[in-house]
Amino acid sequence: MKFPLFQKKLLLAVQWGSRSVDYIVARTHSGALRIQRSGSLAREGEAGLTAPAELLLAELSDLTAHRIRLLLGVSRSQVDVAYLDLPPATDDELPDLVNHQLLIEAGDNSDQSIVDFLPLNEGPEEPRRVCTVSIEAAIATAMSDECTALAGKPETIGFQPTATAQRFHHLAPRICEPLLLVNLVDRDVDLIVCEGGTVRYTRGFVVSTDDQPEVGAQLAVEIRRTLAVSPVDGKQVGHVYLFGTLEQHDVLVSLLSDSLDLPVSLLNPFESIDLGDTCTPSDVGRFAPLLGMLQDAVSGRQSIDFAHPRKPPQPRSRWRQFAFYVTAASLLLAAIATFLYRDHLATRQALNNLQLRADQFQRRLEKVRAKQVIVDAVARWRSDDVTWLDELRDVSARFPHGSDAAVRKMSLGSSPGGGVLDLKLQVRDPQTIAAMESGLRDPFHQVRSKRISEIADGGDLPWQFETLITLQRRDRPDYLTGLTDSLPPHPATHPPPPDTP
Repeated sequence: MKFPLFQKKLLLAVQWGSRSVDYIVARTHSGALRIQRSGSLAREGEAGLTAPAELLLAELSDLTAHRIRLLLGVSRSQVDVAYLDLPPATDDELPDLVNHQLLIEAGDNSDQSIVDFLPLNEGPEEPRRVCTVSIEAAIATAMSDECTALAGKPETIGFQPTATAQRFHHLAPRICEPLLLVNLVDRDVDLIVCEGGTVRYTRGFVVSTDDQPEVGAQLAVEIRRTLAVSPVDGKQVGHVYLFGTLEQHDVLVSLLSDSLDLPVSLLNPFESIDLGDTCTPSDVGRFAPLLGMLQDAVSGRQSIDFAHPRKPPQPRSRWRQFAFYVTAASLLLAAIATFLYRDHLATRQALNNLQLRADQFQRRLEKVRAKQVIVDAVARWRSDDVTWLDELRDVSARFPHGSDAAVRKMSLGSSPGGGVLDLKLQVRDPQTIAAMESGLRDPFHQVRSKRISEIADGGDLPWQFETLITLQRRDRPDYLTGLTDSLPPHPATHPPPPDTP
């Protein structure tokens, strides 16, 4: 049975017998157990036995009932213990097998008992052995009703011998060999054979006296009987542990050591427990089962719990399966939708980023195009550009002498790949026209003359005509070459003759 570990309530562990009521009030602190108070109350009074709830209400009147988690312990004398050998089965199959076997053995009385069990071995491939503990439903109901007046229904109804074994396992977790635990609560004696923290066998009996020598003699006899019938897989019990102190059981320990061929040791169940401001009780052994139940409550699970016995797992409901599949499909669709939505958002964000970059590049492109228009215009202008000063000088160098020709009108213009020079001239004779055209015409100049006529008042230059010179664009080195070729040679210079004596 799982405990609500995160509730900050007080833990109240209670057990009672025919002579006394024992209790421990504790609290958990950082996962550890801290004792608030403990005590043992005598039930015998002038009017007979006092009800346990009445004694506890008077003793714990300062506690708030709704702030208490009640743990109830049942003694060995109130239950029936049986050991069953079952075929191989899993832990989930064991409850059905145990109930079926008990139904065969108990007959019609099986419904009148509450049964819980403790597996003694593990492994579904091997035959299973279990320890079954059953309590009459009427007894469990009466004890539960007794607790109702104190703090409501008990949270757990545990089995004292298994709780005692759990307390020993917390005290000595490294001891794994078979051993015998002995615990005395008033005249009730629990004999528990343990191995590795698991209860292998348990017996209970009542001693007939309080005299220590007589109690020791009866204990020795019952211990021998227990060791003779206890199943520990062929191993021998090698040690006997008695809960209590030397002041309380010095005579008993001496008698058992002399009667048995086994070492006998004393254990204080309050060892390693935070007692806070409380004092250790005088009879510490009787509180071992309560401390075991408290530690099981702190750890989160009781070994035997009649309030929540082991049951087979509930079969899966079709509606639950349908709801599970619908929920799984819904979650899957939601996950896919979320993934697609996030992918859409990521894609949209990427597109927005790309659009922003495209807009930036478009603005840059527009600036480049605006500059390209200027560059293209300059390039077109450069493609038709003519260095007119060089051209005019070139033409002048090739032109006839000033006494043979004169320019009356000149206009400059552009043409694809160069320029146009339109001249209106007067010359001395027609042969001068032919000589001029021949001197100007080359790969860079095309010459075409027209409207050649003679005028009466021309004087020394009676002939007039119009000439259209088409110029091909040239680079500067071509101009320099053309100029060098077209310039007249410099007159030769001769050194002066030597002086004649």
